[in-house]
Amino acid sequence: MPKLSLNTWMLLGALAGVALGVAFNILGAESGFAETGVYLCGVVGGVFVDLLKMILIPLVFTSIAVGIANLAAHDSMHRVWKSTLAYFLTATALATLLGLFTTNVFKLGAGLNLSLFRESMSHFEAQKLSLSEFFTQFIHGLFMNPLAAMAQGQVLATVVFALFFGIALVVCGEKSRRVSNLLNELLEIIMQIVSWIMMIALVGVLALLAKLTATENLALFASLAKFVTVILGGTLFHGLVVLPLLLLLVTGVGPGFSFAERAKLW
Repeated sequence: MPKLSLNTWMLLGALAGVALGVAFNILGAESGFAETGVYLCGVVGGVFVDLLKMILIPLVFTSIAVGIANLAAHDSMHRVWKSTLAYFLTATALATLLGLFTTNVFKLGAGLNLSLFRESMSHFEAQKLSLSEFFTQFIHGLFMNPLAAMAQGQVLATVVFALFFGIALVVCGEKSRRVSNLLNELLEIIMQIVSWIMMIALVGVLALLAKLTATENLALFASLAKFVTVILGGTLFHGLVVLPLLLLLVTGVGPGFSFAERAKLW
């Protein structure tokens, strides 16, 4: 019997969670079993999400900084890090524009009022910005105090600092060898923690979807399905169309080329 992949287990957990949530709905709020089940699912799902939040910033910082620092072994390392920085900024700008376009065209989130998001949005104040104001605020948000960005969970600012940190490690060369080795060891430790979290991913996804299905109006899932479909479609379009076109325009190499052929460009 073939061993199931993590993605397959996640899918099974999602289906089981929806089924369990529907069962809780059928039993009704007055059922003590359903009330206890929803509470336990909320606790388990909350712990799973908190674990993901806990590891996100350390994982992003170390993986990017180590990845950039490891480019030091490349014969054209200076060209590599300059190209990496230019690629990141361009790809991020294109992804942002694509996200704004799809959000405005498909009106994502319209009609959704999920209690799942109320706590996260309780301190959020929507602002109507002009294009120039948005651009200024976006650029300003890229460059923050790294400690403040990590403490506040600002992923984009953390990514930018990790890029600069990794580039500085490359430029410093042997002077930064101990720091590079420390970051590599730290990344291995963080990946071990990630593997532990993924061991409970099945239960976490099951609990989250069970609570969502049990506590929300099932009619809202049509709007939620549209939201998920547009997000997945936008992500696939960015990965399969935008990024290959960017690669083709900059290097003249199409996505069908092998890594060995691409390496000759350097």
